[in-house]
Amino acid sequence: MAVQPRTITQAAICALALALCAAPATAALYKWTDASGRVVYSDQPPPGNVKVETLQGPPPVANPNAVKDLANKEMEFKQRQLEKIETDGMPFDPEYPPKKGRWSKRSTGSERWVLPTTVCEATFAEWTRDGHIRHPSFKGMRRDKPASAVRREA
Repeated sequence: MAVQPRTITQAAICALALALCAAPATAALYKWTDASGRVVYSDQPPPGNVKVETLQGPPPVANPNAVKDLANKEMEFKQRQLEKIETDGMPFDPEYPPKKGRWSKRSTGSERWVLPTTVCEATFAEWTRDGHIRHPSFKGMRRDKPASAVRREA
């Protein structure tokens, strides 16, 4: 099936029109500090008597690694918190030691134990025959409940 020259010409005209419409706008960009001390960038002038700076070009780019940096800082903080409550032995009743899971890749005795001082809330589908929870989903930390009050659900 041959493409007709008229169709190619129409496509070229449409592409040229779109390229011209997509040209960057040369609107002014305003920068000012609001009453709460927050720096504001806008294409609209600020209301009232505010010291404003007119900028040319786009506003400064945010730190692209901000989320990653925050996650790393949070991980380091949690690591320090866990190191404070680390203990040499298992803090649970020795009559009921936790069993290594069927799919676990860790070697027996390689556990690092911490004192049970914090409580997290999780939902799960059911208890397995070997005492593990199936399909757990972390809901959040519980600061209102002491760890000593936690019991296994039936």
